[in-house]
Amino acid sequence: MEVITMFKFMGKWIGILAILSMIFTVPLASAAASDEQLDSFASDSTQANIPTVVQKYMEAINTKDWKAFVDSYSPDIQKSYSTFPSKDQLENRTGILSVNSIEVYEVKELPAIHIMEIEPYFKEINTTLYDNVHYYYIGFNYNVSQESEFFYNGVRYELVATGNLDGTEYIIGHENVYDLTSLDKYGYTFKSDAVTKAQNIVDQREKGIIVNFNNEVLPSSENTDDTMKNTEEVEKTSSLDESSAIENEKNENTRDPLELQLERASLEKASKGNSAETIQPFSATSTPSTIKLYITKSGTLKNIGFDSYAKQVLPNEWYASWNKKALQAGAITIKTYAWYNATYPRKPATNYGAHLTDNPDNYQHFVENSNETSTDNAVNDVSGIFMRNSNGKVFDAQYRAGKKGEIGEAFGGVLSQWGTQYIATNYPEYDYYTILSYYYSFSDKSDDYIQVGKY
Repeated sequence: MEVITMFKFMGKWIGILAILSMIFTVPLASAAASDEQLDSFASDSTQANIPTVVQKYMEAINTKDWKAFVDSYSPDIQKSYSTFPSKDQLENRTGILSVNSIEVYEVKELPAIHIMEIEPYFKEINTTLYDNVHYYYIGFNYNVSQESEFFYNGVRYELVATGNLDGTEYIIGHENVYDLTSLDKYGYTFKSDAVTKAQNIVDQREKGIIVNFNNEVLPSSENTDDTMKNTEEVEKTSSLDESSAIENEKNENTRDPLELQLERASLEKASKGNSAETIQPFSATSTPSTIKLYITKSGTLKNIGFDSYAKQVLPNEWYASWNKKALQAGAITIKTYAWYNATYPRKPATNYGAHLTDNPDNYQHFVENSNETSTDNAVNDVSGIFMRNSNGKVFDAQYRAGKKGEIGEAFGGVLSQWGTQYIATNYPEYDYYTILSYYYSFSDKSDDYIQVGKY
């Protein structure tokens, strides 16, 4: 993998549940669907068969045939299960191995026309490789040996994409559901009690409380590698003074548009989201102390603090020779991404009983003991500092390589790694906040200015 990677949209996003037997035989729309077709997708009255590959997937879990479980996924996804199940999983029944049985509680096919909005991670699927691609919203009813934050007794809602390759049907996309907004928007949600209970699990999780299907609090433990200080005053990011901002506004028509965008990015409301808070585990508003990371080579789970994690990711995602401010922005982005995945864990990590893995095809490029002095210093400079959106919640801090010598899109919701170096080099008056705000403020990640501080 190159130093600059375009890792998969993590936390890649998700959302909730429902009650059995209702799928659709209506063919998927390739570009547009009629109102009549969309009404049929929204209806809960049409019954259809559960996809054959989903039946095979459940049978593999129920019979503990883990080779068949992996084989139910497409060849690309199978690469993420090269060490599955690990010896530790077999001994301790963690992750998907904790499941005694699984069955479909309710299911609905979704139209292609809306699926990319409902599940942005499905944009990662190269559908041109597959025939007969379909998308399903499924409530799986689980029975587990021991309940955890990843698997509990009851219905959990998931989004599944299927497709045929060389005559074989595979699961080509699979995500947990955490956000019902887009499903609700198009009327695709189930109207069952199970959905309500599943949504409660997500709602409580966002508050830092891990509960099961019956709203009973589950025990959790955190072993901290790095202890974060939570009571310090949060450092303020730089901003222009008010008189300067007024003067700049008068001259907007004659000034460099890029400079105006950068100045706008730097104008954080000083009172927004910059007060110290008590840390809650896995909360959407306060960071946990550690994350659970699956190490592919050793097949082990590692509880690791955010600073230790960032120090072993940053030199593999940013160039260690880059400007200090670019590295600081990178460190905060990496930690925020990890926090998001701790709050909204996704596959394949959850099948390992983890929040993330070290596989750069799915997550950030973590390499043990890959520390560099410059990147370690950058992480130390921003120790404990994370991003939240204007609503005070962690967001999916997506980033891509971008192009050398280019700044990337302003307020586009995706950070350019090369762009961080461009800003840091060409606009030394701005700090890491402006760099981060340039990409994430006023975007699909944050309606207004992002918040940066110690939460």
